[in-house]
Amino acid sequence: MKNLLKLVCLLSILSPLTLAAQYYLEADGVLVIESESELITPAFSLETSVPGYKGDAYLRNLFELEGTGGFRKMSFPIRMANAGTYQLALRSRIGAGDDPTSANSSFVRLLDESGTPLEPVANQNVPANELWFAVHTNVLGAWNHESSNNEADPRSLAWQLEEGAKYTLELSVRNRDHLVDRLILWNRDQLALADATTGKGTDESALDALERSSEGTGWVYDGDLTNPTDIYPLLDLIYTWQATRLVPHNNQGIIGWKHATFYTGVMELYYANPQQKYIDLLTGISEDNSWTMLEVNGDLWRHADNHLSGETFINLYIEDGETKPVRIAHVTEIFDRMLAQPWDGRRIYDWCDSLFMSPPVWAMMASLKDDDKYLDELARLWWDSTDFLYNPEWNLYYRDKSYFNSIEANGKPTFWGRGNGWVVGGLVRVLEYMPQDYAGRGAFVDLFRDMAARLADIQMASGGWPSSLLYPERYNFDTETSGTSFYVYGLAWGVNNGILDRATYGPVIEKGWLEMNKYVTEEGGIQNIQTVGKEPGPVSDALDGREYGYGAFILAGLEMAEYYSASSGDDWLGYPVTEGNGQRWADTTGFMGWLEISAAPYVYSQSLDGWVYIVETTDLQQGSWAYFFNN
Repeated sequence: MKNLLKLVCLLSILSPLTLAAQYYLEADGVLVIESESELITPAFSLETSVPGYKGDAYLRNLFELEGTGGFRKMSFPIRMANAGTYQLALRSRIGAGDDPTSANSSFVRLLDESGTPLEPVANQNVPANELWFAVHTNVLGAWNHESSNNEADPRSLAWQLEEGAKYTLELSVRNRDHLVDRLILWNRDQLALADATTGKGTDESALDALERSSEGTGWVYDGDLTNPTDIYPLLDLIYTWQATRLVPHNNQGIIGWKHATFYTGVMELYYANPQQKYIDLLTGISEDNSWTMLEVNGDLWRHADNHLSGETFINLYIEDGETKPVRIAHVTEIFDRMLAQPWDGRRIYDWCDSLFMSPPVWAMMASLKDDDKYLDELARLWWDSTDFLYNPEWNLYYRDKSYFNSIEANGKPTFWGRGNGWVVGGLVRVLEYMPQDYAGRGAFVDLFRDMAARLADIQMASGGWPSSLLYPERYNFDTETSGTSFYVYGLAWGVNNGILDRATYGPVIEKGWLEMNKYVTEEGGIQNIQTVGKEPGPVSDALDGREYGYGAFILAGLEMAEYYSASSGDDWLGYPVTEGNGQRWADTTGFMGWLEISAAPYVYSQSLDGWVYIVETTDLQQGSWAYFFNN
């Protein structure tokens, strides 16, 4: 099988890793944030034309009046050193017209560490059930700090905040041409910088004199996410979070598609970073389920969602030396039954998610049995399903036939983010196992390239992809992490395997990878994963019940480790690199001769007698190999 020798030499030098999360730090009862200091959403423009701003620039709201907050929000993570009642002021300005009520406000809200909106200190203008609050100024012709949440009957906004706690202050569009320069919180039990009741009567000179807050980290990051050495501990952190929280799903227990996607990632993580705990988890779960894929009554033994765990069973069978046929008995039985009783692809794979769940197992069976009949059936089913669900104009798949005529509010078709992520992931998994010389491989490669081009074209400015691919504003341009993970996985795999051009797709991949990592928590949970569904939907900070997103993230991270290894130039672990026969080689003369890791990726050494298979790895200092990949 293709993965048996995906061995990594860097293991002996890995160090514990935690993910960087920058916070604006309150000190002495004051927190001052420059509005331009975070990633700017398309709802705002960065400007310097109106004089008098603080910092490097200010933001201009670009959209007409929004009735509710949350549209293209910006997020500012904060951390409190001191408890108290903290009042809010925006340093802002009316940026157009001569009306003190038209371009005068933006929305804000404050979230606690769990992502729950905090209720402000009560006053008559703060309903208990309101999440976003308009922050007004009514001053013309000047930057000012006059801030209240009601222009007719002004009231201040303030929250009771706890010592050592982390929060997120969010800014969202309300009025077009409202200019925002700074966001300020101060402890009004200590400082009288504005009227505590109305938010008016600001001490402009004192507020103007405040220095911007320093930035710190909520937790320490010792590594570099562009360095393969530092990616593996991050993936282990994510693995640990999810492996200790495997919650049964409906009638699938922990062996259905949700969990099996995670297991696919864990299996690949084991190949890249062979720690016993990974294989123990997978073996234990498989044994507890008697090495049996889900099998429900009627024709549902054909159901693609029930097949994905077969990937793990086959890999564990091979990993253990192919000595325990019970491990693949059920997989073989089901897929041979499908061969004997064929259905059309548009009937058996009639929703796009299915192309990740089942086709890779066909390809694995072909490799395991050395029999192309499994590949031929895979191709027949895949292309009939594709003829049914694929839109060649957009190079994207409909989720199922119920979306053929579904149109978003912007007039474009509805294409689900994670749904097309499932397809891209399925393509990659099929191509991983499909031999280079298989006659039908070229058509799969062409499809992959077509989808890759479309995905690069519609990537958001943030680097992520939304849950509605052609209508990102439907859910405020939020990055949907599971779909984004599948796209980064697929595109990085394409570059690593010479199918996609690195110069073209490298920036797309790198931007997506760094965007994904913004949603990893200190403990290894992943936010912004859309819950189980079949169409575009909102994201949330919820971490549980989304095992598939953790598997997709791990797959993406592994490909990024390969990607950054391949970009390391003409030196590899101190050994010179050269080109030969279309491959990159490391001259490791002195411990085991020349090494090459092929696109397969099997590991070989070259001797006078030809190609010799290398079976074992050794400690790095003793001359083990690391992975070094083709361009």
